[in-house]
Formats: sequence, C-alpha cells, structure tokens
Amino acid sequence: MRGWTSLAASAATFAASPAYACTLCHSPTALGVRHLLLEHDFWRNAAALGAPIPILAAAILFAARGPGATQ
Repeated sequence: MRGWTSLAASAATFAASPAYACTLCHSPTALGVRHLLLEHDFWRNAAALGAPIPILAAAILFAARGPGATQ
C-alpha cells in the first residue's frame, strides 16, 4: 500500500494543474516582469545575475582556507 501512496504523491507533485492556481504567477505584474527579464537583453541580465557567484565562491574558499583558518 505504501507504493501506491508514494506514486499518488509524486503524480500530484508533477501535475501541471497546481501551477495554474497561482494568481501571482498569472498577474499582469508578473507578465511584465517576465517580459522585462526575458525579452530585453536576456544575456546581459543573465550575466548580471551570475557575476557575483565567482566572488562569493572565492570568499567562501578564503574563509575556509585563508589566513588564520585552523585545520
């Protein structure tokens, strides 16, 4: 019986119908934000979002292995 409940739970999780229940996702404001982010200068926006990742990774490595770190 446990197999059936996990199967039903996964089917409910991956069903597309709960996504349509989100009123925020289908609001005019959300459509405008998606248009501004995805239509105009997509690669520039993606680069701006990804630019801090190497800096943050370097800060984490410095904190983990930098001066004064104990081993």
